Amino acid sequence: MSSRSVIWVRDALVITLSIYVVFSIAMAPWNNLKPEETLSTTCETGCAPVINYPDDGYYHYKDSIVFEWNPVSVEYRFIVLNGTGHIFHDETLTGNTSTTNRLPAGDYTSSVYYKGMIGSLLGDNESLEVKLTVAYDGSVYDLAFEEFWSEAYDFEWEGNPKAVEYEFGSVHDLYENYGDVLEMEGSDCDGCTGNLDTMDADTFFDITNQTEFENWDAFESYYFQFMDDNENGVYDSGEIYAVFSEGYEGLLLSEGHSLASSSKITVVWAPAEITYGIEIREHKATEILIIHQTEGLVQTSYEFQDFDNGKTYSWSVYAVDSMGFVSESSNARELNIDTTKFLAYELFNNWEVPFILLGILMVVALQAGVFLAREETND
Repeated sequence: MSSRSVIWVRDALVITLSIYVVFSIAMAPWNNLKPEETLSTTCETGCAPVINYPDDGYYHYKDSIVFEWNPVSVEYRFIVLNGTGHIFHDETLTGNTSTTNRLPAGDYTSSVYYKGMIGSLLGDNESLEVKLTVAYDGSVYDLAFEEFWSEAYDFEWEGNPKAVEYEFGSVHDLYENYGDVLEMEGSDCDGCTGNLDTMDADTFFDITNQTEFENWDAFESYYFQFMDDNENGVYDSGEIYAVFSEGYEGLLLSEGHSLASSSKITVVWAPAEITYGIEIREHKATEILIIHQTEGLVQTSYEFQDFDNGKTYSWSVYAVDSMGFVSESSNARELNIDTTKFLAYELFNNWEVPFILLGILMVVALQAGVFLAREETND
């Protein structure tokens, strides 16, 4: 091979390498190297799941695309108080079990509150306060006790000397003191029916069964209330009664504990369940339409394949807890669908690949340059 031919081959390799370097730098998806977006840490009902894949960008249409995101955590508040209301333990945690430090002998009440999904403001929302009144037969009314007594028995509670109530911190304590009355279900109380037949109950449970009461719901306080006809401060057979319950919607568990000696209290509760929903939208010329929506997903991934080639889509995901609260939706991620198999589009969708090939070509080019340089002769 002549010296001129060797020089031309060498120069051609160098030019090819230079073009490839420029092309690689221009086409590499530098957007994939962008810093993580700033996510909100405070959201009304819970912050959105963090998206893993796919992010904004161009993705080929193959058999399907699997959408992936991070799971959403939830928070609980675990509190233990003694009989005087002093707080001995107050903890915020994400698990569903907790153990206190060693406590002195005595009576305690433990409560577990659901604070919502991470970032939620539910735990600070006073509007979640719940007040319900249970009639003698286990029918439940979404009424504060003043309204209940007025509507059911034409009895004005406030300031009435015949209005008597006793507060209890748990269903167990309530039944320990008045279980024999509740188990009668008003059989010895002719006036207990009152105007209840004209009122619509929200729900019903078997009030004669303590376990049924405990399974119905959990509250901070239970008040056994009765109309003290003889004003002796003691409930007498035949007097009209009801149970008023108050607390917060987030109260998951309330238990009483009696410690005969210094010991720890361990509480385990059923965790809140989290499911996910995903929305996939098609971008049209004048509007964006939701073409697919799925809820109740337990896994943090979802496979979808009914795309049309050459169209632009976007997707977002949200979480739903077992209390019915829905988190914010994640920011929409744009997705372009095509069937192009040109090597550059396939390779440059993953930014690492062009640099690997670049390194290989550089080695080959340099080796070829060295080899050809040895073949040159001085003119």
